[in-house]
Amino acid sequence: MTDGANRIKLELKAAPLIVAHYLIGAGIPSEIYWPNKFERLGLDGKNSRLTPEHVEQLGWIKRQYEALKKNSETAAFAPHVLPLMARVDLAFSADKSQLAAVIGPLMALKLAYFKHLADSLTAVCGYTTVKQKVKLNKSTGPLVTDRSRLRVISFVPTNELELGFNKFYGLSDLSWANAYEAWADQSYDFKEETTRQAIKSRFNISYQLEGILEPQLLNESLSSRIVDVLTGQSPTTAHGYNLPDALNDGGMMERCFDYSYKLFGSLQKKTAHLAPLACLWGHRQRYLLSVGYTETINLHKTTSGRPAKLAAAVVRRLAEKHPILHEELGQRG
Repeated sequence: MTDGANRIKLELKAAPLIVAHYLIGAGIPSEIYWPNKFERLGLDGKNSRLTPEHVEQLGWIKRQYEALKKNSETAAFAPHVLPLMARVDLAFSADKSQLAAVIGPLMALKLAYFKHLADSLTAVCGYTTVKQKVKLNKSTGPLVTDRSRLRVISFVPTNELELGFNKFYGLSDLSWANAYEAWADQSYDFKEETTRQAIKSRFNISYQLEGILEPQLLNESLSSRIVDVLTGQSPTTAHGYNLPDALNDGGMMERCFDYSYKLFGSLQKKTAHLAPLACLWGHRQRYLLSVGYTETINLHKTTSGRPAKLAAAVVRRLAEKHPILHEELGQRG
């Protein structure tokens, strides 16, 4: 279903949850309908190499998910233990260029379902994909050596006082080169005050961050427009997980994650392309994020709900680069 020339609205029934992961990695928020019963994509064929022990462990995860979902006090926590091979209903709206970014990762899973879905998206988008082979690092060292969950990797301007230059230029009658030379001669106090005044109108800002985040939190944050996602990596269990403080279930959820680690490791050795399906929705993943003018404003307006925690964390990181800007925006609320 199309919504304008380049925007598509789609609903997928009984789609593996990993599809939602790749949609988020393309910057597409999804509405996810969590099932009461855990049904998974069939991986018991000759190419999956699931052992009876793995099937039994998946049965344990199934029982824990359904028990959590059945109880009104714990239902909100159930998605944390749902594997990416589980089937859910999805609804989303995206630009064709965004959907095109999902096709390659789906094809890499090498299962009939994902090939058919990728073919359908290719037809809808009108794009063709280029097959690429990526050489992975086969190092036997630790999978993750950098445990920082949020890192600013680039920002413009590098000197936030430059935010005041456009206002200075607009009030002058000088050419850009002469105005910039005159701006350079001004005192720091003058530049700071002009910058604070410029922040009251639209300003030019751009950040890129690397984040290791729970997909569910990032999905909600995309809907709140406090960050945009440039790309996401293939799902892995390597970045760990974080269980809700409000839930005390005697370690049953931790056991689900332990089983997921074992299944992921086994599939990675035998059928590496299927290993991401063993990840649970609660596993943190690595994403490349961007924040522009709209997201910067929204970060300071988001003060409630789950995205507020991410918004506060992002603001702390960005304020290290542009303290005057975020001080002013924080006062505006």
